Amino acid sequence: MLQLRMMLGPRAKRSPARSRTTNSSITLSGERLLYRLFHERGVRVFQSQPIQDVCRCSTERVASMLRQFTPQERADMVGDNGKIGVTCEFCSTHREFDPAEFD
Repeated sequence: MLQLRMMLGPRAKRSPARSRTTNSSITLSGERLLYRLFHERGVRVFQSQPIQDVCRCSTERVASMLRQFTPQERADMVGDNGKIGVTCEFCSTHREFDPAEFD
């Protein structure tokens, strides 16, 4: 659970309920902090979900993307080795294609 810890120093503005002490600490849950910051707009908290660092690229998907270019555009992509090289910016996988595959 996300928590915020705030230290109130001697010069900090305090509400009357906290004005009796010179040094207080307040711990807020993530939900409570969201409510305090955005209650006018309405706050909804969703169940947490696991995230995955997975790339969806594949040789077939990249070839399909290359087929969408015109033959002249594909000819301009051919490198010194006579192949079209494509590197995925997400997973850094490098794939090479023979331009004849697309004719």
